Amino acid sequence: MFKLILLSVILAAGIFLVFASALPMTELVGTQTVEGTAPEGTTVLVPDFPSAHFLMANLTEGPCGLRLHFLGSQEWSDYNTSGLLPAADLNCDIRQTTLTEDVFRIVVENQRGASSEYGVEFAFYRVEFPRALYALPALLLTMLGGGGLIFLFLQRGFRRTVDALLKEVKEEKEKKERGTPDGAPKRN
Repeated sequence: MFKLILLSVILAAGIFLVFASALPMTELVGTQTVEGTAPEGTTVLVPDFPSAHFLMANLTEGPCGLRLHFLGSQEWSDYNTSGLLPAADLNCDIRQTTLTEDVFRIVVENQRGASSEYGVEFAFYRVEFPRALYALPALLLTMLGGGGLIFLFLQRGFRRTVDALLKEVKEEKEKKERGTPDGAPKRN
């Protein structure tokens, strides 16, 4: 019984460490504000953003008819080839978005017919796994606890099977010693 409890505790500790090693930590790298006046038509901005895993953009100022497109390098190439922009990332209906790809260009599209003031606040985040090294002992503990429990259950099952077979053989032997195949006493 002690082995069973010990192996279960080892397995539980390993599983706990697996989950602990997979917990991410999100860190704010920095913030930046982009403000300007957009003339009628499209304006292309070249952003100078810090390296981050994802960014959040919030349109703080901008009337309806003003659309902002955040293009990665492939989308920028597609735009230059076809002249078609993808769906707007920010506009008067969508005031906040999260982007996980690098922003190569920002295209400000003004369909109002007059110049418009705009402002966008960016927050840059990095995702890290500071406890990732916990996965090494977690793997060892999980394998040790899980493997030990499997071995223990197989060992017990094997022992019960062998005991049952030995009992059956012993009963057959006792039947033969009594003299009849079914174990009934001999008649004279």
